[in-house]
Amino acid sequence: MRRRPEIWLIIAATCLSAWPVAALAQTSSPPPKPAATASAKPPAPDLSARLSAQMNAIDEKLSALLTDELRVTADEMKAVSAATANIEDVKAAADNLFRGKPAKGLPEYRQALLAAAGQWLLLYQKLQPIAVQAKTLQRDRAKATPEVQTLIDQLVGRIDEKGRNMQEKVSELYETAGEYRRAVACYTAVLQGIPEAKRAGEKKLFGKIVTLHTLLGDIRNAMLFYRTLQAVLPEEERYKDVGLGVGICDMLDMTSDFRTEMQLLQVLHAANPDNKNLSDRYTELLRRTGGAPVSGAAKTF
Repeated sequence: MRRRPEIWLIIAATCLSAWPVAALAQTSSPPPKPAATASAKPPAPDLSARLSAQMNAIDEKLSALLTDELRVTADEMKAVSAATANIEDVKAAADNLFRGKPAKGLPEYRQALLAAAGQWLLLYQKLQPIAVQAKTLQRDRAKATPEVQTLIDQLVGRIDEKGRNMQEKVSELYETAGEYRRAVACYTAVLQGIPEAKRAGEKKLFGKIVTLHTLLGDIRNAMLFYRTLQAVLPEEERYKDVGLGVGICDMLDMTSDFRTEMQLLQVLHAANPDNKNLSDRYTELLRRTGGAPVSGAAKTF
C-alpha cells in the first residue's frame, strides 16, 4: 500500500519547527547564580590622616612640656640670681668650687646651680618618651604624602633640638658649679648624639670638651678630642684653622712632645704663611728647647 506523502511532510515540518527551541535550550548559558554574601572589609584608614593625628598628639605633649620649661627657667633665674648676690667674684666661682676654695656664698651658689641642673635633667627625661614616639612616625614616612613627610621631619628636628638644648643646659650648670667631670660627660653625650658627618661644624662643642679635660688635668683626652675634630674636617681645611692647630700645639707642649709640635707648626705656617704668630711661636720653641729646625714635617699629627 502506498504511503501518503502528506503525512511525511507534516512529520518533517513538526521536527524542523521544534529544533531551534531545543537547540537554544541546550546552547544558552544558565542564568548566573546569586553571589554569596561576603562580609565587606572595612576600608583601610588613611595613612596620612593617621600620622597627622599622631603628630597632633605629640604636639600637645610638647606644649605641656613647654609649660614645665618656663616654670623651671623662672625658678632657676630666681634662685641663681639670689645666690649670686652674695658672691664677690662670680667669674672665679666655678674654679673656686672645683678646687674647693672656701668663699662667701659659694655653697649656696653651688646648691642653686645643682638644683637647677636636676630640674632640667628631669625635663630631658620627660622628653625621651615623646622623642621615641616621634621616631616611630618615620617608619611609615615613605608611604605618606610629601606634605606629611615634611611635617614629620620638622617635628623630629624640633624634638632633637629641644633635647640637645636641655642637655647643654645641664652641662653648663654643672660647669658653672665647678662640677667639671659631670659637665664633660654631658657635653660628650651631646657630641655622641650628633651624626659624624655633621661634627665638623661643632668646633665650639669640641672646644668645651677639650677645655674641661684640660682643667681636669686629662691632657690625653683633651688631645684625643682635638685630633678627633681635626680628623672630621675636610682635608683642605684641616690646617687652615689656626686656633685648632694652636690648641693641639698647646697639648703637645704640655706633654713635652716638642718635636711633633715643631712639625705641626711648620705645616700650620705653610697653610697660613701670613700668620706671624705661628712663625714667632716656632722661633720661641726653638729657643726654649735649644733644638734645630725639623725637616720633613708630617701631614698628620
